[in-house]
Amino acid sequence: MKHLIIFFLSISLCYATEDIEKLLKEECTYPYIAIAIMNHESAYGTSTLATKYNNLFGFKGGKYASGRTKSGYSKYSSKERSAMAYIYFESRIINKFKISSREQYLNVLNSLYASDPNWKQKILKHVSTYRRINQ
Repeated sequence: MKHLIIFFLSISLCYATEDIEKLLKEECTYPYIAIAIMNHESAYGTSTLATKYNNLFGFKGGKYASGRTKSGYSKYSSKERSAMAYIYFESRIINKFKISSREQYLNVLNSLYASDPNWKQKILKHVSTYRRINQ
């Protein structure tokens, strides 16, 4: 039942964020990772950060934010601004660490971005789920 609920949530998020996904696919070096992170960090668009503050990626600080929550998470004026912040973030990480592969990118993110030791595996599972649903 849990997988069925996630399936329907991901479908609804896909329809609700079609423009965001298009932007990520056009602008990101690793768009499926970006979409997986968005789905994971925003609980498929249902988290308070996503619904109230338009923060789809769980960012604290950074470019394009319009403010911060009491716990330090970025607030964005729109979901598009949140996606733009991710695109900028991805570009900076790739350039700073001279990343040349998806695996290397995930390893750097796992060490810099994630507090959960299983974060990388969770993101890869979201990538797999997204690709399966959108084939």
